[in-house]
Amino acid sequence: MDKSTLRTGTVTATTGSAPSCAGPVPASPAALHTERLALSFMLAFGAFHLVYSAFVGLAGDEAYYWQWSRHLDWGYYDHPPLAAYLIACGTWILGQTELGVRFATVLLSTAILWLTYRMTVAYAWQVLQPEDRFSPQSAGLWAVLALAATPLFSIGGFLATPDMAMVFFWTLAVALTFCVMRNPRLRYWVALGLALGLGVLGKYPFGLLPLGLLIAFAASRAGRTQLRTAGPYLAAVLAMLVLVPHGLWLMRNGYISVLFQLGHGLGGGPAGFAQRLGTFVQFIAGQVGVLTPILFVLFLAPLVNVLRRIFQPHAGARQDAGETRLATNVLIVPAALTMGLFTMASFFAKSQTNWPAAAYSTLVVLLGIALARMVNSTRFRKGVAYAAVGLAGIISAYAHLESAYPLVPYRSSVFDKVQDKRGLARWANDLREAAGPAGRQAALLADNYRTASLLAFYLPDHPQTDAPFEAGSGAQYTQWRKANGEAAGMAWYFTRFANDPRVTQLFGDYRDAGIYVERRAGVEVGHTHAYYGRLRAGYSVAAR
Repeated sequence: MDKSTLRTGTVTATTGSAPSCAGPVPASPAALHTERLALSFMLAFGAFHLVYSAFVGLAGDEAYYWQWSRHLDWGYYDHPPLAAYLIACGTWILGQTELGVRFATVLLSTAILWLTYRMTVAYAWQVLQPEDRFSPQSAGLWAVLALAATPLFSIGGFLATPDMAMVFFWTLAVALTFCVMRNPRLRYWVALGLALGLGVLGKYPFGLLPLGLLIAFAASRAGRTQLRTAGPYLAAVLAMLVLVPHGLWLMRNGYISVLFQLGHGLGGGPAGFAQRLGTFVQFIAGQVGVLTPILFVLFLAPLVNVLRRIFQPHAGARQDAGETRLATNVLIVPAALTMGLFTMASFFAKSQTNWPAAAYSTLVVLLGIALARMVNSTRFRKGVAYAAVGLAGIISAYAHLESAYPLVPYRSSVFDKVQDKRGLARWANDLREAAGPAGRQAALLADNYRTASLLAFYLPDHPQTDAPFEAGSGAQYTQWRKANGEAAGMAWYFTRFANDPRVTQLFGDYRDAGIYVERRAGVEVGHTHAYYGRLRAGYSVAAR
């Protein structure tokens, strides 16, 4: 038994001289108990979100992606298509319900925790020092707890958006890269290629991962040895084959989603230095918010330390050799590339806080090891570790509670996206019923894609709806209208704005049908105005 086994109570799962992809397995009761505790937490995380997803109303974006699942295609105006197919699978199993829409997301988020645990255990086994007093399983448990505690992952772990599919395949691809480093069998390269292709179908920023992996391999001797084999090129070919249908769709549609994302991420931003600095500060503040302040610092600290070792290997730190150096590169380079790109992009356009989300799913491996060291160090460092994860957990718990049972009448906050719209749909349905057969058959339009999508989901007959004035996110409605347009007569129009001038653009003649007052915690937080009338000649909506 080697020194790492004596120190940590683990052994490697090996067969002869060919290491298994599984990495170290527990060899002591304490390590086995830690692993069981980690697995129990992951199952509890998934079970909680399955129950929670069943009764918390959809966010507007979730309803929009559900609309995609009713019009399955190889691409959409905003994103690649994987989210639509995942939602379609969930609703095929569980029906047109909130749980059906979110089912695949919850499964993927739970699987991400398991992959994070396995990667952390494998990497910790490689980098443990003689003075370390924790097992790889302890590092894995801390990584899982830290990731699950962040609002970014905890809330994102049940919302049906393209992000979770991207994060899952990012984490899976990195885990499979660990496999090919330990044992470069053909099946691992095949699986890696498929994961890379499917990840791009989740969201375009995933494309930074293969670039980062290439740089990581090229930067180490062990990686360059792998690049001289057929495996990486087989994986690349398989990834491109997975992307062929989407590529053909892009060609037929003028690369519309790629151009939209480039413009969304890099164009139309502030002009002056002060404004650019403002969007940068806003982006950093967003990262602090979705990770919580202490965890944000702790996420960055191992990243900065490892980057220093990579670029200054002789600055008093031991230079990792062989497989360990390559594993470190694989964890760091794609994440640093992603975070660096979106940080720079924040100077040119308003960046969304979720854009670098995938980077944290692998950086948390380093964070888990750092936290395990901290809790076995001084009382102060131990307190910081517990405070970091505890504070993040409390904030995430509050966010779950506020989303399900509003306590504070927030206006113009992140909770707007999960504001329950079932009352609005009931009101709209009452208007349709009161208007008779013509009102029930009339087209349903809204001033924004979120309202249009939520009405489609929550109205009993799930009618086709439209958002005629969308030009950015949500503009997939324009594509459906062009493809399936039909002459329209009577229509409903729902808008957040009083005296909306667009009403006269839509209708030749109309009437004011009423106002719905939206309340949060008993306080008015918004209004929706309804109009009913005959559309002007030449307007068409998507086929019902």
